[in-house]
Amino acid sequence: MPSPIAAKSAMVHVTGGVANPGVYALPPDARVLDAIEAAGGLVDPASTNNLNLAQPVVDG
Repeated sequence: MPSPIAAKSAMVHVTGGVANPGVYALPPDARVLDAIEAAGGLVDPASTNNLNLAQPVVDG
């Protein structure tokens, strides 16, 4: 029986009102909230009003 293929990571560019903007490798099932947390969280006065924090991230 063949072994399962490891899931690739999603490379996500996080910018805006986060502590550490940049490109992050996240699990393929990550959400926008996970990307923000990977970038050190929000900085004041950043707002998430226009974001869907539950939206899945997309590679690239």
